[in-house]
This record gives sequence, C-alpha cells and structure tokens, in this order.
Amino acid sequence: MRTQINKFKAIVFIALVIISFSCKKDFLETSPLDKFSDANVWSDPVLAELYVNNIYGNVGWGWDMNAGSVDESRSRQEASFDIGNSLITPDNANWGNWNGNYSDIRACNTFFEKVGTVKFDETLIDGKTQKDRMVGEVTFLRAWDYHNLISYYGGVPIITKVYGLKDSFSAPRNTYDECVKFIVDECDKAALLLPLSNSGNNNGRATKGAALALKAKVLLYAASDLHNPQKNSLITTGYSNPEFLG
Repeated sequence: MRTQINKFKAIVFIALVIISFSCKKDFLETSPLDKFSDANVWSDPVLAELYVNNIYGNVGWGWDMNAGSVDESRSRQEASFDIGNSLITPDNANWGNWNGNYSDIRACNTFFEKVGTVKFDETLIDGKTQKDRMVGEVTFLRAWDYHNLISYYGGVPIITKVYGLKDSFSAPRNTYDECVKFIVDECDKAALLLPLSNSGNNNGRATKGAALALKAKVLLYAASDLHNPQKNSLITTGYSNPEFLG
C-alpha cells in the first residue's frame, strides 16, 4: 500500500512540474549558458573586442608562413598535418589554406556589418578611439588573409559581404592586379585608423607600422619577375588565365 502511495506522489509531482513549465511561455526561449548571443556581442564593446581577439587567434605563425608549408620545416611529431606525414598535398592546417583564410574573411566581414551597433567609449587610448582601433585592426587582418591567399593561389575572389543561406555562393576570381590593389587600399585605410604603437593590454595588436609593412611586402611581391608577364613567359604562354598570376 505504501509503495502505491509513493508512486502516486511521484506521478503527481511530475505532473505538477510539467504543468508549471507549460505555463511559462518563454521556457524554450532561454539564453544559452555556454555562449553569447549575437545581440549581446554587438551591443557590448568588451564582447566585440573578444570577437576581434578570436580573429587574431586564427592568424598564422608570422611572415615565414609559406616556408612552413614544406616537408623540411615540419616535425614528424606533427602527425595531424598532411605535410608532416610526407603527403604531397596542400597542408590541412588552418593557416594559409583556402578554407582557413576565407573563414577569417567571413568573420571580418561580419564585424564590418555589425560594428555600427556597438556603443564604444570615445576615450582616446594611444591616440585612437576604441572603435577606430578595432576597425583598423580588422581591416588589417582581412588584408593579411588576402595576402596569404594570393601568395598561394594568385588572383582569388574578393569577398566583402557575409553570405546568407539563400545567397548564391558562386563568385569569379579577381585578377592578381585587382587583388593587390584591394590589399594595398585596405592597408592604407588601416594605417589611418591604427596607432603608431600600443601600450598596456593592447601590446601585440596591429599598428600603423604593421599595416604599412604588409603593404610594402605585397607590392614587393607584385613587382617580382614571377608576376611580370614581360619577364616571365610562363605567365603568358603556360597558363590559360595569365591574369590570375600577373
């Protein structure tokens, strides 16, 4: 008899719990506890800066990125990478490859579309406002990604918007010259927004010098005989689309 009473109490308790939750209309509309919503990120300058920090986290290991894509530069302990396993294929690490860079570019484009809703503090730090500095940093980071891409692939599609699920994802490749001009223009924009140097917690972030250095490197590469049709006959005779190479 006591067992039946306990079962009855349990059933009643469960029923009351279900009824109480069913009466709460927004039960299924609770905010996630393990992540920030899109609305939260683009209304809070601290969260917006964390978003930018995440883009920094996807940047490769520095100016020697291309040198890191040959067998001799990789340890056999890096068994998760294709090149580390002596496979003659593009590496599957995120830096330098097509997917990794375009993933970063999408993050940058999202920032540019959303940053206007963030209420930044107008206090000057290292001579720049927080908004100007962050816009300059993301402009530089997107230019860096395109520099990576043209170093590997020549002319690539220049994407400056965020694609939606219903958009067409087909985009033509821009010429090598168009890509170089885009990167140089972006570096000039970034240089105007970035401080000469960063202090305190901002140490290590992009500066005006970093943007101008990237501009110089891209122009130096573009001036190479490798991209000059008059000095490199392979460009004009060996490829069906020489405009993608020089």
